[in-house]
Amino acid sequence: MATPRLPAANIITDQFPYPFNALEAFIRSLIVALFGPGASTVVWRPGAVSSGNVFGTWAEIVAQVATMNGAITIGIDTDTAPATIPPGAYDLRPVGVSGPVTFVNASKVPPFAQPFVTLGPGAVTIAGLTGLDDVSIDNQSTVPVQAITTNGTFSMKGRSTVFQEPGAAAFWAITGGDYAILVTDFGSITTPGGGVSAMTVAAPGSLLLHVQDSSGVDTNMLVSPAAITTVVVAPASQYLAQAGAPTIIPAKMTQKGSSAIVVGTGKTAAIPVFMSASARIVVTVKDPVGDALTIKYGALAADRVNGALGSFKISALAAAGGGAVNGVDTSTIDWEVVI
Repeated sequence: MATPRLPAANIITDQFPYPFNALEAFIRSLIVALFGPGASTVVWRPGAVSSGNVFGTWAEIVAQVATMNGAITIGIDTDTAPATIPPGAYDLRPVGVSGPVTFVNASKVPPFAQPFVTLGPGAVTIAGLTGLDDVSIDNQSTVPVQAITTNGTFSMKGRSTVFQEPGAAAFWAITGGDYAILVTDFGSITTPGGGVSAMTVAAPGSLLLHVQDSSGVDTNMLVSPAAITTVVVAPASQYLAQAGAPTIIPAKMTQKGSSAIVVGTGKTAAIPVFMSASARIVVTVKDPVGDALTIKYGALAADRVNGALGSFKISALAAAGGGAVNGVDTSTIDWEVVI
């Protein structure tokens, strides 16, 4: 295959249209030319005349993908018409075929072109979809779109968003297996206003929700008992208050603060933080007061409570062992908890 060249007309130097669209398309085509596509691709171009790997209807896409093994990308091209999946039950991975299936951006209109796929309104179920790459979903389905009963992973990247419309059923309804949803690269699970419960989890299912790379999860998008869902929130990402109460882990996060030792106790009051058994606590004296008998400061194991709403206390230790404290010490201590 000949190496593609970027046409001179597509090298844009001013602020409009967005100058990187042509460059991004060129880089993508160069990668394909050098290393191959990496996945079988079909394109859904609503309203188009079907030809080759380009199909004009969702029904044709489903029929084609259901015969293909391995990693599949479904390019969504909404440059000329919107993409709407009508009510129905669709299985992209029927018995006999396997591999991940991802919706990817195949639109070309600048600037910041991103296709939206509308589900419904009505009852829409899609089995076998495992990811979004620079594609957003407008969920208007009246039944859960993905009924999860086995182990699996769903990946969102490239500004992908699931919009949960008011009155819509869950996009993910997890009732079995260990499932992971990865929201990365400015992705989000949100609502245009009033939608809730995009993710529901019930035993014996479990969920790991990972939010990273400046991504976000809006209020009340998750309904789950605490014991079966874990949420990992990386720095610069956002996870707002939810109706459920999952275990929240601030990934690679450092929690910092200052606390004063309470007079007569030799300890600070309980300091609320996320606390795990492996968390490392570093303490330094900020403002020493009455510390003459204190030999060191530390967080005793007996004063640590692990959990998303955990805590610890800092003690002014007056002896090498046994937990004896200096009751006259009222120093202010800087602390840092590293997860």
